[in-house]
Amino acid sequence: MIYFKPKREKKVAGLEGVLYLDTTSFAIQKATAQLLGAVKLTVNHNYKYYSNQDLWFPSDQNITLKPGTGGKDISVFGGSISLGTVQRKKSVMNTIIKSGEVAPDLFLESTSVNYEVQFNKDEVPPKYAAAINVLQDASEKSVNYWEANRKIPFTIKDELTSKKVDSLIRSGDIERKIRVKKAISNGRIPAGFWDFDISKFFKYNNYEGIRLGAGGNTNASFSEKIRLHGYLVYGFKDAKFKYGIGAGTLLRKRTDTWLDIKYSDDIREVGSYKYLKGINDFSILEPRFVNISFYYKYQALQAGLTHRFTPKLETEWVINRSDITQIGDYGFINNNELFTDYTISEATLGFLYRPFSTFLNTPESNQIINKGYPQFTGQVSKSFSNILGGDFDFTKVGLKVEYQVNRLDLSNTQFTLEGNYAFGDVPLTHAFHAFPNNPNKAEIFNRFSIAGKISFETMYFNEFFSDRQAALHIRHQFSPIRITDTYKPELALLNRFVIGNFDDIEAHQNIEFNSLKHGFSEAGLEINKLLGGFGLSFAYRYGAYHLPTFKENFSFKFTLKLKI
Repeated sequence: MIYFKPKREKKVAGLEGVLYLDTTSFAIQKATAQLLGAVKLTVNHNYKYYSNQDLWFPSDQNITLKPGTGGKDISVFGGSISLGTVQRKKSVMNTIIKSGEVAPDLFLESTSVNYEVQFNKDEVPPKYAAAINVLQDASEKSVNYWEANRKIPFTIKDELTSKKVDSLIRSGDIERKIRVKKAISNGRIPAGFWDFDISKFFKYNNYEGIRLGAGGNTNASFSEKIRLHGYLVYGFKDAKFKYGIGAGTLLRKRTDTWLDIKYSDDIREVGSYKYLKGINDFSILEPRFVNISFYYKYQALQAGLTHRFTPKLETEWVINRSDITQIGDYGFINNNELFTDYTISEATLGFLYRPFSTFLNTPESNQIINKGYPQFTGQVSKSFSNILGGDFDFTKVGLKVEYQVNRLDLSNTQFTLEGNYAFGDVPLTHAFHAFPNNPNKAEIFNRFSIAGKISFETMYFNEFFSDRQAALHIRHQFSPIRITDTYKPELALLNRFVIGNFDDIEAHQNIEFNSLKHGFSEAGLEINKLLGGFGLSFAYRYGAYHLPTFKENFSFKFTLKLKI
């Protein structure tokens, strides 16, 4: 018997338990473990001996999960467990039990049984399949099927528990609450058949001033095969409406294949680059948006096809025609002709590839179970002249690689490496910036705003543009500083670097900007969750583009980290 427990159990609640080993082969015969922290977790692994193969093999696993009463954060094999309302304070639990909302002895138990075990069989599991694959007809199996295949008897206790759980789900309207919470975590508020996009309600920037409106899309209550989406907003400073409208049809549910078409009339930041299949990190407040002042107008008609080849690989193809109108005095000289307004006809392929993540694939959706690294986001687009009225020929390529190291003490180190490359007749509107996030104001406190995730906090807006660039962001977050059970500020160190260049800067008229050929560097410090989700961010510019005075190089902002 070998007993194990966390080395620093006062800091992080981890698994502790006993391994039972065969004394001759040292194979595991049984394992039991428990975790007592924010939740109460008990795990039992049983193994069976196969004499013909002379080995022990897992036979079944039982997991019991009960509500916790607060306490230490928990970490299991490098991954943290977040259980939301499963963790209850003792006083709250007592109130809930008295009110009859939940039975005091109700807990979650999961049992897995391995059967029909075969050894040394030449089978290769599908390389790109989901870790758990729920068949299309799984919910339609008869009672006789489950009786024949059930490995654990369905007892009277199970039947009574099932009825109790069903009653709690109905009385607590749990299914609706799950749908609402899931929608809000993705930035949406469901209202009947329509999901409102939270980011469309309110924004502010230097060009539009206050931007108010509404938008979103239909959900499954409207139709599972047809979706409508759109938005309408109004900028009070420029006194203009912007809008978008579109529709899509489902071609194949299992692979989430949709054909969409939409029309937009709006503004976009000069030099911005958005991945079609970017990972959905919803933000209530978009850090950079407030201070952007360099926009262009566009009217775009777009047709797109999304398709998931495997649970690990998602793709999107788009054909887009955009009529571009300048808001400022910018002009682009190409073939001795000055363009201020022009048309871009573009075809784009985007993908999101997560080879080391594991997924649960059901007839309804593809859900990530465990986020593995690295993960890749890429995009290739080609603009054509003389096709659909296009004025320029150029090609753009983007690739972003994300990697994260998670540790048992809940600290982590994040790496984001991104490269962008464009060649051909590229106007500034479709070139790249490095996500600057420093307002063009002289005093430090006048530049006080919201810090971003992978933005350069000391780089001024419109200071640099590139037609090719490579950026590296490194962020190390220390383990939470536990002051009380609920107050745990987080300290993070950051370092960012980007290098790039721009051919033929002289072709871009009525604007002055620098290239990044010498490399731009900044270092930073964040203290997060000081008050609610708010914290502070400090950054300093150093290296080739270091400026003469301290206040020009220094950035002081606040951060906002919220979990929904």
